[in-house]
Amino acid sequence: MATHGVKGTKTSSNNTYEVEKTLGIEAARTTIINEIQYTMVNHGMSIDRRHVMLLSDLMTYKMASGPSHLPDTNVVSLRSVENKTKEKG
Repeated sequence: MATHGVKGTKTSSNNTYEVEKTLGIEAARTTIINEIQYTMVNHGMSIDRRHVMLLSDLMTYKMASGPSHLPDTNVVSLRSVENKTKEKG
């Protein structure tokens, strides 16, 4: 950010860990949201921004907690549990 000739307000990165290390966890969360939205739009899909925000919250929570905080929990397994709960209820 302090490199001569680089405008910090016009610069972006898709390296979430570097963004978190340099700018903090909220900037990393914003990077995740932007990357998910960018990827989905380029594949012709749209996801409600609130769902993307929820996913990015989970990802940044895991990032801030460390890699071993929830070792057996991933987004796919959480979605599977959600589907099973809806089927029972």
